[in-house]
Amino acid sequence: MIELSRSQGAVAIGVPTLSAPVVGVSTDTRTLRPGDLFVAIKGESYDGHQFVPAALARDASCVVVQLGIAIAGDMDYESPRGHVPIYRVPDTRAALAGLAREVRRASEAKVIAITGSVGKTSTKDLIRCMAEVAGPVVGTTANENNEIGVPLTLLKVSDDTATVVVEMGMRGRGQIRLLTLTAEPDVAVVTAIAPVHLEAVGTLAGIVAAKAEIFEGLRPGGVAVVPADEAAIIDAARRLGVRVLRFAFADARGGALRLPDAEVRGVARRTGEGRMVLEVEWPGGSGVVPVPFTGAHRIRNAVTAAAACYAAGLPVEDCLSRLPDVAFTPLRGEEVRVGGVVVRDDTYNANPAAVRLALDDLVIAAADTGRRAVAVLGDMLELGSEAHAYHREVGAHAAAVGVELLWGIGPFSRAMLEGYDSHASVEVESDAAASQPGREGQTGVGWASRWEDALEELVASLEPDDMILVKGSRGIKLDGLVRALIERLREGAPSPESGEKREGGTLA
Repeated sequence: MIELSRSQGAVAIGVPTLSAPVVGVSTDTRTLRPGDLFVAIKGESYDGHQFVPAALARDASCVVVQLGIAIAGDMDYESPRGHVPIYRVPDTRAALAGLAREVRRASEAKVIAITGSVGKTSTKDLIRCMAEVAGPVVGTTANENNEIGVPLTLLKVSDDTATVVVEMGMRGRGQIRLLTLTAEPDVAVVTAIAPVHLEAVGTLAGIVAAKAEIFEGLRPGGVAVVPADEAAIIDAARRLGVRVLRFAFADARGGALRLPDAEVRGVARRTGEGRMVLEVEWPGGSGVVPVPFTGAHRIRNAVTAAAACYAAGLPVEDCLSRLPDVAFTPLRGEEVRVGGVVVRDDTYNANPAAVRLALDDLVIAAADTGRRAVAVLGDMLELGSEAHAYHREVGAHAAAVGVELLWGIGPFSRAMLEGYDSHASVEVESDAAASQPGREGQTGVGWASRWEDALEELVASLEPDDMILVKGSRGIKLDGLVRALIERLREGAPSPESGEKREGGTLA
């Protein structure tokens, strides 16, 4: 990290003075290096104050603790090494954010912040790779997109860092405001707006307001990068007086192109040789680049990333040339080919918009490769009072786009099957039941309260050359189903073909 002077460090954590410059910051004694400043954070299931003695034993330069919290069970704890100060502050999370903000202000790097209901992690992965054309990049890793993870990301910034890419998650109003005021981004990206965390914010309007908080931290002259078809988030940015850059995407494989007016526009096409290419236009330039992934959602994320790179002043054509090198975060569309079947592991999380996009991609990819489209969908959580309606809509969408076999896992997913059956009966009337054996003797739909109860029947319902999407909210733990399913397929069902291959996936 960029070293902070004693006065910078003192201002950051809110104390009159510090005993030494800040050369490193740690919240975990397992990775603390001698000379680091240790910040004790109290969480729901852990308390860093219990590890203050360990931090001192590892030669921390000083320790920051929270007023009113016992240190190792002792409210009157004093350092056994009297020359190592213990600073008591009202809020250690605020102190951590303050240290991160000071490092950010000491850096000349461009900071790109990302939020959104769908695709923020994959977009972060794309920007992080693409921005490397301009020099070293620091970016969010794993799920460090909260009030602890964002400061820890910023604290990795060094003197030679050219770009910082920070993902920002949201559990309720005010959280993104806290994160963006810490990061002070040059570019703030909103990938999409969709019904997510409705239990926390109530309505789609609440989601727009919560996501729009990211613009409040923009530095003077900063840019809001937003979808061209999301009028509410565009209006929210303009009300704050920030510059707006719109992006738009269309998939030529899906028929008629409907591209709204936008500064950055992308179109996905399949060439005569069967390759996927992305055509991108931006102010003053354009380019056509091959893409190593086929999913429309992930290609759309590449357009979002290109818009962010343009807004940050990076060379867009050079950035796009990095697409083949992107390493995506696991559990967000990774494909595993085993036993003649393709399994798409998209089990990290789910919301209605993301599931619909995943189903669209599944059906297109299955048709492109001559496979049957199979979806195993778990409950989508945190949808509030409209949960049943959202699950029913997703099921109807699965039927509408051509999913041939649908499994539901979890209590809410029963509504998906209702929607699937309802739409199918409208489309094919009396033939629908005959084409969907599985519940009560049909095989086109199936349901279980837990994935463990579905495994054997699911495997038995598969056919050689199926393409299977597995997606659900994290709490449904469908990653366990993916592991068990792959193991069963390795054993020879439904095809004697052996071998396994992992590829980059198609969705965030």
